[in-house]
Amino acid sequence: MDAEQAWQAVLGQLQMEMPRASFDAWVRDSHLLAYDDGVMDVGVRNLYARDWLENRLLSTVSRLLAGMLNRVVDVRFVVDDSIGDDSEDDTGDDEDEDDQPKDEVQIEAVWESSYEQIVRPEKAIALNAYFLRHLRELGPDLAWMYIGFCQAAYSAGGRTGLKAARFSGKSIATLSGSAERTFWNRAARPETWERLAGLVNLLDEEPQWDKKKVARGGTKFPKRLPRKFSVSMTLPLTAADTRSLTRWISDHIQSCGGPAGVLAAACETRLAELIPLSNQNSDDCTPLTVRRIVHDLFADELPIAELDAFAERLHLHLMPPGDLLMITLFFVEHILPQLGEGQGWMLSILRDRCWVDLVSGEKRVQVTVKGGYNEIAGWLGLSRAKTVWEWLRDPVLQIYLRDQRGIDRSEAGESNKWNTPRIFEVLLDEVPGEIVQMVLSGIDPAAYFSALSDGDFSLGVARFRVSGGAFYRTQ
Repeated sequence: MDAEQAWQAVLGQLQMEMPRASFDAWVRDSHLLAYDDGVMDVGVRNLYARDWLENRLLSTVSRLLAGMLNRVVDVRFVVDDSIGDDSEDDTGDDEDEDDQPKDEVQIEAVWESSYEQIVRPEKAIALNAYFLRHLRELGPDLAWMYIGFCQAAYSAGGRTGLKAARFSGKSIATLSGSAERTFWNRAARPETWERLAGLVNLLDEEPQWDKKKVARGGTKFPKRLPRKFSVSMTLPLTAADTRSLTRWISDHIQSCGGPAGVLAAACETRLAELIPLSNQNSDDCTPLTVRRIVHDLFADELPIAELDAFAERLHLHLMPPGDLLMITLFFVEHILPQLGEGQGWMLSILRDRCWVDLVSGEKRVQVTVKGGYNEIAGWLGLSRAKTVWEWLRDPVLQIYLRDQRGIDRSEAGESNKWNTPRIFEVLLDEVPGEIVQMVLSGIDPAAYFSALSDGDFSLGVARFRVSGGAFYRTQ
């Protein structure tokens, strides 16, 4: 079999295995350009087709060709401008015009800002700010773990339309800003799933095994199946808020004239009365969604459609859809591992309290925390306010967050030093502008970091396409 025959055989195999639309769009028109000493150049229609084939089919194509030509084959996809170009065809034959695709366009992304190309600020996690109530109960570590599961579930259902998909522990750990080993260590602890109940639920308590291959004689040992989890994409109320809302409804149902009246009244009542922030952890209650609470209370008294309408309205009242906490994926994947989980949440919450005036361009990057370190510890469910003070001594966090001290501790007295109001200056950029400028100018920014600290530390956060796309890492 020669190279041309081998390539045609590969096309035939791919046509049988791939969805027709994908094959027709990116593979059908590809053809052999050259083959020499194990290197095969294949012409494709455009840059997108080249990238698509390289990312999805390169290993498959190389494996198929190796089997047909009895040697290792290095496949290179090359853009061939002649594919699909009929602009110089003067035959006047338009009979194939109807065969040309009319439902697709080719788009090329162009960035002139290196920061935007690298950080991609539009690729962000949009989290309803109500989740900060869960943060107090979960703690920073498990709160980021939920983020990882939630993003994985989104990529399975929100983008592909599937209800479930398989993910490696490494991919979820990356979306949680942690190491893979850390993820599996937490996943092995029963208390992890007790604390995440209602947000992430472990569906199989015991390991499940695939015994089909053993029965068919394909292997001697059964293969362990992936552990199954369900992720609540609609935030439930915390256990304490679940109990508080249920109690408010039961206390007011008579005065409001029954189920419909009390649900309508709840939708107009201030949150401070329905779910006060002073709520404490409730061990006698399970986190439930608003819909579940409403149905559990009144399933036999109101029509399902009416219950669903009230539940949706009450849910939006308790968790306003516009009240969002935005965290970039770049931050989770590159900044968070350098900062630490608690520091990452503290910075994210303080950033949420900053603002930018879109008309004047004015920024407010100073945030006052009236309750000082004690208040911040409360945000994160910490019992020790001094931990926050210790975090702020870290030189990496100091790049993003500066403690302006506020009222002098000597004025407040030793006993109140953790409650002293603090003023923080917050960096909103994921990569400091000084570093972007230095790297693009070919200047080593090590001096910038050494001015911040006497010690050596690593900040692997900047991935710039400079001189071939090197990964810049400062030590």
